Amino acid sequence: MHPAKPFKQRIEGILRERPQTSSQIPSRLYHPQALFQSRPASKPAERLNVRIAILGPYFWPQGYGIEKVMYAHAKYLAARGHEVHVVTSRLQFPDGINSDLPAFEAHESFFIRRLNVLWRAAPPFINYPSRGGLILAGLQRTLRTLRPEVVHAHNIGAGAWAFGGALYAQKSKAPFFYSAYHHSGKGKFDGVRKSLSRALNYFPLRTASKIYHQTSRDFETFPADYRYAPIDRFAVLLNGVEPPASSRKRMEDDSPLNMLFVGRVDDVRKGFAVLEASLDALSDEVRRRFILTVVGSVSDLTRSRLESKYGDAMRVRGPISELDLEQAYADADVFVMPSLYEGFGMPYIEAMRYGVPVIGTTAGGVPEVVPAETGLLAPPGNIDELALAITQLVTEPQLRLRMGLAGAKWSRRFHWNSIIDGLEADYQRSVDCVGLSPSG
Repeated sequence: MHPAKPFKQRIEGILRERPQTSSQIPSRLYHPQALFQSRPASKPAERLNVRIAILGPYFWPQGYGIEKVMYAHAKYLAARGHEVHVVTSRLQFPDGINSDLPAFEAHESFFIRRLNVLWRAAPPFINYPSRGGLILAGLQRTLRTLRPEVVHAHNIGAGAWAFGGALYAQKSKAPFFYSAYHHSGKGKFDGVRKSLSRALNYFPLRTASKIYHQTSRDFETFPADYRYAPIDRFAVLLNGVEPPASSRKRMEDDSPLNMLFVGRVDDVRKGFAVLEASLDALSDEVRRRFILTVVGSVSDLTRSRLESKYGDAMRVRGPISELDLEQAYADADVFVMPSLYEGFGMPYIEAMRYGVPVIGTTAGGVPEVVPAETGLLAPPGNIDELALAITQLVTEPQLRLRMGLAGAKWSRRFHWNSIIDGLEADYQRSVDCVGLSPSG
């Protein structure tokens, strides 16, 4: 069974927007084989505590990918003795707002300051990719009050936050860092629609000490959208994960396997519609061998349709707590997320921690995150190839075991402590270079 024509058109449209690779990146900056090796211990002999401002439009208690990264940075840096302030808003991705959140709070060992957003997005004919705020109330005033010695902005789609952070950093001679999370693509009116995003990001990108990317794939695609970005400041800063909270010994028996999907079900980019079409293409024998558990935001209409269509063969759980999500990974036998584009793909690593083999796509940075020995990758949007990958892992227990063990080993290099070692070293070197006196 294949999806209806409108769905195919949507898939094809998204695939057309995926960037073409560029051969203009100097080879000295592109070493995929070295990206996931441990970074050298180049921190100063004496670690000095600094005051750090982390900027971004969305934050806890929302827990999507970028917010998880910002949260981990704040948590781990504060645990090492740094004074960390997250400057954010009450906005909720993609279009919501949580007005009950306080303007200031101390959370764990860091501080959260939430600003009002006066104008959320640009007119529709101008591509300001995020609805994370175009005009912000009091960003400069807040930074002048905090006097951070390091400023780190997240999310290039909301350039107003980075522009404000870079402006403060230049005036105060503080180093500025930028984590881009770049999702490239050429729209129909690219020259006009990209203008505001490019204008706002010009100054932050030109002045950043480091421009962090999730994988080396962005080294190729990023300059196509931001030609003025200095490529000698590009660096890979991996997304990280917490160590597994528990372990489970899987027993091979006749009970159905538990296949897990984690993502926004109604977001076409996460590929759930492709997964659904692939499920329908499976033989009855394969289909009876597993139950699909679906975790993530889902509309009432979609939930009702899936439950009616699949019955006991699919458990639609919707959004769940972090604790329950950890248990869902631990309980899974196979993980699947057939994204049409994915800058990194944190859920793949989150699943691997528990020895779960994964199924993904070759989109974006996923091939660098999911090596061949840890899972199976299909071309994005390819229903038949995805169905074949599902069939292989469902019907071959030794393949599941081998890939699961390899994935568990691979995931250890993504533990947050190792990643924060490198980030902290970058901060310290930049503070030393500009001659600031770190806070005591």
